[in-house]
Amino acid sequence: MEIINKICEKARQIEKEKGRCIIAIDGRCGSGKTTFAERLAAKLHAPVIHVDDFYLPKEKRTPERMEKALLWFDSPVIAAHW
Repeated sequence: MEIINKICEKARQIEKEKGRCIIAIDGRCGSGKTTFAERLAAKLHAPVIHVDDFYLPKEKRTPERMEKALLWFDSPVIAAHW
């Protein structure tokens, strides 16, 4: 992927100049954020930190609980009021 190579090149340049580089990836559900992040992280030898790890611990991510969480992130009703 050419875009990953370009981002890696820029990230390495920033890291060299500033000491570190943090990359944030955003997008809609199912858009490929995790896949993209994992590919990018593999090339950069960097960790991936998921926002879910801050939002809800893994042991509490039951299907019922995640259904409620999706209401906040994906609901057009909620999004329309932001």
